[in-house]
Amino acid sequence: MAEEIQNKSDPHNRLIYKPLLLASADDVMGNDKKVSDIEEPNMKYEERFFTLNNSHKYLGLGSLGLATLAILSPKQDGNSAHHQFAIGAAILGVSAVATGFAFHLNDIVLSKGFKDPDNLHMALGVLGSLGYVLAVNGAPDSMHATYGTVGIASMLFAIKLTW
Repeated sequence: MAEEIQNKSDPHNRLIYKPLLLASADDVMGNDKKVSDIEEPNMKYEERFFTLNNSHKYLGLGSLGLATLAILSPKQDGNSAHHQFAIGAAILGVSAVATGFAFHLNDIVLSKGFKDPDNLHMALGVLGSLGYVLAVNGAPDSMHATYGTVGIASMLFAIKLTW
């Protein structure tokens, strides 16, 4: 069914047919809703900047960035920039893993094995964070560089899987 509306701007007085809005009711304020209020063809979806999923993503990217800065900074004894960047990478990496489990636990199905990208992402992220923690804990022994390298490589591949 359609509603006939006289087009006043048309010199030939043609009728305009608009679909009827069935079961229209008053909104909470008691005002009648119009078709133009309901249908917004030019509305675009804008994702919010800070969401639970984005916090997981930013923590993972931040850990990767700080680990990269730790690799590039001079290796000095004591409380150096290298040491501070490494600690920051470990904290953000563990936080990324924690938020990943908190927000995406239902995506992980271990029966699918590592063929499932979500399971592989989880395993590489955990391995990356573990590498960061072992590198910070084992410094300045020679093995800490190996742990850090495994950590940054694993975190890089975990992030690459999702993008």
